[in-house]
Amino acid sequence: MSAAVLRKINYSVIICRAELDDIGEPDHYLERFQLMLSIVVSDNEQVPEKRPAWESHSMRHISSDILFSSTIERDECFDTFGTLPR
Repeated sequence: MSAAVLRKINYSVIICRAELDDIGEPDHYLERFQLMLSIVVSDNEQVPEKRPAWESHSMRHISSDILFSSTIERDECFDTFGTLPR
């Protein structure tokens, strides 16, 4: 009888700004902007060592303003896709 072999494969993909399609306004991203995506594929499920930061973050004092370059852009986005937060 042979022992089971557990496999764990790590992948990393780095994408620079020039390789991104349809980024809208390129001025929002610096010339050296990079997106790094790390993926781990394993035969067994792993329990994270610690909780992700967003699970323990307090929802107070959160503003969507940082996501937009102007209040006009923010208002247009909410008009198209949702409602303004109160």
